[in-house]
Amino acid sequence: MKNLNLKFSRLRAGLTQLRLSELSGVPLSRVSKIEAGYATAYLDELEAFARVLGVTPKSLLTTSKKNQMMAVDALDKVERGVQ
Repeated sequence: MKNLNLKFSRLRAGLTQLRLSELSGVPLSRVSKIEAGYATAYLDELEAFARVLGVTPKSLLTTSKKNQMMAVDALDKVERGVQ
């Protein structure tokens, strides 16, 4: 399952995957795989992402249907360039 909360938080912070990787110390390949759902983030990675993104590690794990829909909607707008 894709980690939409990580991607949404990263885009909201105005960061690329590369910049998140640099700031968090998590290799770019891991960031990409975690966002795409090909890997699960370890606790230390979640903590590093949360620190950089200014969110809680728990918020990166939230899987409520409402939060998923909000993230998908927001990501769609970001990808289309809509404010």
